[in-house]
Amino acid sequence: MKIASYNLNGIRARLPRLIEWLEREQPDVVCLQELKCADDALPVADIEASGYGAVWHGQKGFNGVAVLAKGSAPALRRVGLPGDPDDSHSRYIEAEVDGVVVASIYLPNGNPVGTEKFDYKLRWLERLTDHAAALLGEERPVVLAGDYNVIPEDRDVFSVRAMQSDALMLAVAAISAIALDFTYSVLLITWILVLPPTILLTHSHTPRAAGNIVSFFGL
Repeated sequence: MKIASYNLNGIRARLPRLIEWLEREQPDVVCLQELKCADDALPVADIEASGYGAVWHGQKGFNGVAVLAKGSAPALRRVGLPGDPDDSHSRYIEAEVDGVVVASIYLPNGNPVGTEKFDYKLRWLERLTDHAAALLGEERPVVLAGDYNVIPEDRDVFSVRAMQSDALMLAVAAISAIALDFTYSVLLITWILVLPPTILLTHSHTPRAAGNIVSFFGL
């Protein structure tokens, strides 16, 4: 199963590029982030015409996530991350595709540090950790893919100096050791192969070649 994660930064503006990419790469499952579009304005017909079914969790002008599957619509499991009924941000959607649980995640940025935005990011990470542990308890193949807005290690950023005071780096130091270990384990790097019955571990187990190969460019 070929699974991809793609931050669109506006699905309506990037729709031609998305369709072009789907036709070229032919992924089996796609996790989209930053749709920046309300549910009733999403280009569902265009996606279906490209051979993909989809489940959506949109939001006008901000956030928004989706899971696409080639040939048929994914089976929706949930929208929104559990643990805070007052959280109105469209940042999490979870579906099932051919027996695999797939979530598309758009984790909060958290900047500036020292504000409610940073506190919200830390709480969101804790909620994600709790929910991921519950998913592990199901003993099924699970993929948590998306834009995590986290830089776990110095090797994951082009310039440590430029990002040293950024929420993307400081969030790692602020969360608990247990949450930190788990967050490392579920960070995904684009193309992945699903192996049951566990949550796929890619970030901390992915070999890196020598040189400037990083997973986040803080430019």
